[in-house]
Amino acid sequence: MRRFVVSVLLVAVLSFPVLSRAVRFETFTNTNIITRAILVEGPFIWVGTDGGLVRWCMVDCSSEIFTTSRGLVHNQVSSLASDLSSGVWAGAFGGASRLYNETWTSFDETTGLVSPRVEAVYVKSDGSVWFGTTGGVTAFDWQGFVSYTTQDGLIDNWVRDIAEYAGALYFATTKGLAVFDGSDWGEITSVDGLASDDINCLTASLDGLFVGTHGEGVCLFDGSDWRTFTGGDGIEGSVIADLFTDPHGYVWAVTEIGISLYGGSSWLSFDRMDGLPDDQLLSIAADEDGNVFVGTAKSGLWCWHQNNIVLLASLEGVLDNRVQCVTATTDGNVWFGCEGGLSVQSGGLWRSYSDVAGKPLGTVNGIVEDPAGRLWVGTNEAGLVRLDGEEWTFFDTNDGLCDNTVHSLAMLGDLVLAGTDGGLSAFDGVNFYSLTTDDGLPFVSVEVVAVSPAGVILMGNRSAGGGLAVLEGGQMRHYTVDDGLPSNSIYSMNAERDDVLWLGTSMGAVRWDEEGMTTFDKVQGLAGFVVTAISYGPYGDVWFGTPGGISRYDGERFESFTQGEGLADNRAEGICMDDEGDGWVATLGGVTRIEFTPKDQPEVAVSVSSPNYTPGESVVCALSLSNPGETRSLDVYVGLITGAGDLYCFTAEGRWQEADVCPWAESIAIPSGANMTLDPFITIDLPSYFPPIVQPGYYAFAAAISDAWTSEFIGGMSTATFQLAEP
Repeated sequence: MRRFVVSVLLVAVLSFPVLSRAVRFETFTNTNIITRAILVEGPFIWVGTDGGLVRWCMVDCSSEIFTTSRGLVHNQVSSLASDLSSGVWAGAFGGASRLYNETWTSFDETTGLVSPRVEAVYVKSDGSVWFGTTGGVTAFDWQGFVSYTTQDGLIDNWVRDIAEYAGALYFATTKGLAVFDGSDWGEITSVDGLASDDINCLTASLDGLFVGTHGEGVCLFDGSDWRTFTGGDGIEGSVIADLFTDPHGYVWAVTEIGISLYGGSSWLSFDRMDGLPDDQLLSIAADEDGNVFVGTAKSGLWCWHQNNIVLLASLEGVLDNRVQCVTATTDGNVWFGCEGGLSVQSGGLWRSYSDVAGKPLGTVNGIVEDPAGRLWVGTNEAGLVRLDGEEWTFFDTNDGLCDNTVHSLAMLGDLVLAGTDGGLSAFDGVNFYSLTTDDGLPFVSVEVVAVSPAGVILMGNRSAGGGLAVLEGGQMRHYTVDDGLPSNSIYSMNAERDDVLWLGTSMGAVRWDEEGMTTFDKVQGLAGFVVTAISYGPYGDVWFGTPGGISRYDGERFESFTQGEGLADNRAEGICMDDEGDGWVATLGGVTRIEFTPKDQPEVAVSVSSPNYTPGESVVCALSLSNPGETRSLDVYVGLITGAGDLYCFTAEGRWQEADVCPWAESIAIPSGANMTLDPFITIDLPSYFPPIVQPGYYAFAAAISDAWTSEFIGGMSTATFQLAEP
């Protein structure tokens, strides 16, 4: 019997994402943007970032990154906590996730939280887990969830931090402190002795409850009286970003200009002159050995010990997680335009550019490769930039560019077309030529530009709702809602094929062919109404980016993918396919690579007879196997995932086995062209005590296949979710 790490297959257990059997996702982010989330747990340092959760091992300085493609509920991690069973909780912008035995379990507003944006996670001394969100407070006692809002006595629904002191829980808000003694709510404000009602953070020590304010220093409550510490008392700064009580009882404060240490009577402060990084400091933690870990806004995690400071930063990933566009070039590289510059992925390695030729690139909106292999970059303020080998050249309005804000780029033969805020510019390498409203362009700003194989130039405008302009044979035509468009706001185009034009609008995607315009929106299955990107897939399918995720259209139906399936962020800005057949998605939360399973690979699928059951009914699971390619010898795995994240495997003997992953069938030959279904495959009468399907909530059957000879898994995991209702 072989074992493997369950989290490789089981992601975001409570939400049970149904992974497409034809794709799998890998996410790349910038993990050097540290949030107010550092957790010291034995030899590990857990760090919450803008691009996922990083686990550093201080024994060998190795690191591991957890993102949505590995089961994290969201990549923007805002808080961390460890529970009494050594599970690690991560509060994020999309909910909360718990890592236990290398398996993730996630919660959001549909599974108990009062709001999906979690600002604080705190484990109380009795083991209960408390979540501070932007919509109130939720408590989890391992049996269920209870939520509190202003209607229940909470002073403010936006809760930034939580701490326990003298048997009560304290909650930091922008309107003061909320206090909960287990039954009643109270509040403490500036009227009661706080220096400010705008509170960022909390920590408790033997000296009392420390309160970090936004602009008025630190307040200390010793159980009866309040005391305020500011610059005159030795604190470095007045805006307190984070507070932490170390294992020796000392209290550390992070401010806008340094860190300060409270030893019981006075403060000792440190700044950049003492070796601290020249960056905005956001978070702090310390271990028993005196190592102080400081999180920064851009340069990663720093370990400070006895005036020596060491940088713990990842060199992998994009320059910035707000990725605006993506382009694959003929040399096999994939380029990404970010807020702050460019990143390129080449042969598995990353490189970034922010300042080139002595100038900052700034935000990059568009990238295109010309026939000579040169890279052209459209920026938000720096104009048009060319990369020829290792040489960078800037072009702006002084050279003839319509405007220095370049939104989109395309190639017309050797001409570079730049859609700008002032119109369309064409550059032949020597001279610029412009097309503006003076020349008949129906709108001032060209925010999308594309060229068909026949040389037709298509221009779109979204911010002013200008519609679509088509330049063909020297004639300009203008199309709006009066001509059949669902909206005049054009966000994206794909004109790669002469027989069809795809348009992305604020009201869906438009397919325009010889039969006319056909509009697809959320009713037909798109992930969102606004279509920000369009690309053809490797099998003739069409991929769409939206603010709600990405969608694939195979000509008959849509299939959508979100963060729940492993996308870096739902807010997709660009999609392209590379020469290796992989897809790349630029999002406002990082980059996701789509790996496609070849069409000749075998597939497995599970399904259930109904998505909802009540006690007394029977859940029926069906299993399907298909093999369009050559005859293969496969191992087939079938399991049940409970709401608690436990896995039960179905064995060849028809029994259930907990924890150990074992195949239902080993080395079975699936002939070429096989397409078989076992229905019913498994029938379970409810309630069931083994496997346990007793508590109301979500459960899922899961199936996966691997090659019997190489033990490599084929494709993704198929899951079928069902819910057990209250009796």
